[in-house]
Amino acid sequence: MRGKHMRFLRSGLFSLAGIVAVLIAAIAVLLTVDFGRFKDRIEFEVTELLGRELRIDGVLHLTLGANIELYAEELYLANPEWATEDAFVTARKVDIAVDTWSLISGPIEFERIETDGVRVNLEKNESGDASWSFPALATSPGEVSVDDEPVSRLPVMLEYAAINDTQVSYKSSSMAQPLIFVAESLVSTIDGGNLNVKLSGSLNGTPLHFEKTT
Repeated sequence: MRGKHMRFLRSGLFSLAGIVAVLIAAIAVLLTVDFGRFKDRIEFEVTELLGRELRIDGVLHLTLGANIELYAEELYLANPEWATEDAFVTARKVDIAVDTWSLISGPIEFERIETDGVRVNLEKNESGDASWSFPALATSPGEVSVDDEPVSRLPVMLEYAAINDTQVSYKSSSMAQPLIFVAESLVSTIDGGNLNVKLSGSLNGTPLHFEKTT
């Protein structure tokens, strides 16, 4: 009987080891898969989620691992139908890396944000509707929790950002002309505990230049 029990125990251990090996292999494959191959599905799901059309006319690379890395070209996110501009956001290139564990532990750590050719069209109509509002994502009043405790740290940390050729416009029925902010170059880095920011751009044609170390 004892030998029979030992054989059963060994078989169980071998089976468990096999299951663990399969799980490890599956996780390893998952962490190396480029989810960009599911571009059409991602476009559909985000469009359904936001209630706005999302298109990625260029390449898309999305990988999951210690970092979540996203690289995409020729992005288009639609404005609501009432807006004067068809696009809410367009971008020639977006390259982002986020520390995966930070999504759980907080604050969210962006290790890298690089963009080029971004255009953002913000608009508010006479009824008070805002183009940056997404009703499909709105929660009911009963689901909103208000925390009166002061925030002890920033909810988002950014280690490195390089933003080139970006334009943000804001139109409102109460304004005689739109506000147009252009960032020709914005670089943000963290070095030895210091936050370094350098911006070159313009606001409605007035040149802007800003450098700060904090």
